[in-house]
Amino acid sequence: MAYLEVLGRAHFAIGLAATGQRQALAETLAQQRRFIRDTCLAYFECEVALVEAWDALAHDGEASSHKLLGDALRLGRETGCLYVNIFRVTSMFRDVLSEALEAGIETDYVTDLIQRLRITPAPGATDRWPWPVKIYALGRFEVHVNGAPLAFNGKAPRKPLLLLKAIIALGETGIPVHALVDALWPDEEGDSGRKSLDVTIARLRKLLGRHDVIVVGDEIVSLNLKLCWTDARSFLEFDDASSSPKDSDDASRRAFLLYAGVFLPADVEAHWSWKRREQLRSRFVRLVESVGQALEAAGRWSDAITHYHAGLEADDLAEIFHQGLMRCYRALGRHAEAMSAYRRLRQTLSVTLGIAPSQQSQAFARALQQESQGSDTTG
Repeated sequence: MAYLEVLGRAHFAIGLAATGQRQALAETLAQQRRFIRDTCLAYFECEVALVEAWDALAHDGEASSHKLLGDALRLGRETGCLYVNIFRVTSMFRDVLSEALEAGIETDYVTDLIQRLRITPAPGATDRWPWPVKIYALGRFEVHVNGAPLAFNGKAPRKPLLLLKAIIALGETGIPVHALVDALWPDEEGDSGRKSLDVTIARLRKLLGRHDVIVVGDEIVSLNLKLCWTDARSFLEFDDASSSPKDSDDASRRAFLLYAGVFLPADVEAHWSWKRREQLRSRFVRLVESVGQALEAAGRWSDAITHYHAGLEADDLAEIFHQGLMRCYRALGRHAEAMSAYRRLRQTLSVTLGIAPSQQSQAFARALQQESQGSDTTG
């Protein structure tokens, strides 16, 4: 009976924390601590401490809440706590573990817990979560399985990796079988394309170390998003979150950092990759533009310059980033650097695309030259 009472109170405390009843929660946790102290149920202190930390994460400052979280997880590590079964499946448990990984708190212990207890990731979990499979497709193509990048002694298995790229490019989930066959086996007739797909899926599953990472059913192919993380999807999720008033700055920062360059750069000629690449690029350009313009509006010209330069490192063909630099340098009276930014734009577009800057950029450059000549004459 004592065990059931303690278990019931633990879950009552979770409910109080979830509904923001802080005073009642504090009283319940204090009561729980008195009841379990110096008994065989004292190991429930791990749960008590985690609920307390979870509540603090929602209401208190980062410093105090992270201290409580660190104390709770250190207690768990030192006592070898694995937590009761019902406690493990609460969203609270995965939330505090995810926060601990993001903050670098007891990461080895937390990672071991997640893997040992098979905790599913929280929505929006980043690549710091110990995903069985992580795929980087922005600026490069790299696959990590169980925390280590895939490496091959001989030639890399081209077709399974190409299939994985196509799955990501076509949306990651809900992809019709015929779309993959048309993308990768367009010349095969009859059922031969479908057979090739089936064989390649089996090879890809083996490559990724588990069967359930690729889900096939009702002529639909999907990545298992509980087991597989991609930087492309994570970028889009953070970019979506950046439009919300809550935590918009943090979401924008995370999205910006994820976009390391063009999507699947080695496959720019593949027709099945175009739509996804343009979707990701347009979202990145809009993100950089919105943040840059906000910095300009606040008169934070140097910060905006740094921001636009970082954007150009990921996409030097985005003319709007060059224009932003020109505006910022002009506002600071640094006309020579503004013209240097224009010349870089002209050179990049000419060499890469064989085109000239837009009429707007050219007009801006002419205005800069006139202003420079005017200031020289005045001087």
